[in-house]
Amino acid sequence: MNNKIKLIVLVFLLVLLIGIDLVLFYFKLFDYLIVLSVITIALIVFIMLEVKKINMDENKKYMYLLKKILKIYNPILVETKNFPDINGKSILKVGNMDDLINAQYEIKKPIYYIKSDESTVFYMLDNDVILVYFIKKNENVLTSLEIKLDYLDNVDRIINDLEVI
Repeated sequence: MNNKIKLIVLVFLLVLLIGIDLVLFYFKLFDYLIVLSVITIALIVFIMLEVKKINMDENKKYMYLLKKILKIYNPILVETKNFPDINGKSILKVGNMDDLINAQYEIKKPIYYIKSDESTVFYMLDNDVILVYFIKKNENVLTSLEIKLDYLDNVDRIINDLEVI
């Protein structure tokens, strides 16, 4: 769900809860009022956290997501400084980190990652396939890691084409 739509729904729910709180207060149903007031306060805190998350700049979002991934999946992640040799391997870009984790559970191989200031690439090697997932500060800009990966993939395809000739 889009963040703005989510926020609108939450604010609408908050207004509704406050209205119900006022009705309960008017009819002196304090037992229900206490429970609903706690839920209302929890919703207010949740809305504040959502607004904070929406207002994060790109760098903070990138760093937040990176730290979250590294913390959760630390046992199966290995940091590397360079990309492996991809001669004869197909490069498959996966849509999200969960897809890469699911593949890791099936294949039982570690997920490697290369971290830079503008992006992080997570990849897993399996026989003749490399599964790749990028997180970036700006989704609309190609990072140096993506350019390098595309370059390596294109060089590999050119070499394979030359071998066929």
